Amino acid sequence: MARFGRDLQAKTAGFVERLRTGADGQPIVLAAGEAAFLYLLGGGIQRFRLRSKSPLRLLTLDRDAAVAAVRTGKAHLGVAPLSPSPTT
Repeated sequence: MARFGRDLQAKTAGFVERLRTGADGQPIVLAAGEAAFLYLLGGGIQRFRLRSKSPLRLLTLDRDAAVAAVRTGKAHLGVAPLSPSPTT
């Protein structure tokens, strides 16, 4: 369990550093629904683009597709309404 925790912590720290610096030039991929992009995420996306050197790629997907994109590694982050929590 400790090894898993250390690995997760290292991956999270690396991802945060990648968001901050854009060091590798690879895009950060965000999956969300159209309404989330229009009404919830617009301001945050604008601030990210102003502050980060990382390119941002947006995937407009429904809830199930956004969750699947994160689970399969096609997206780094996803925004979706979840009720109940997805199973692993």
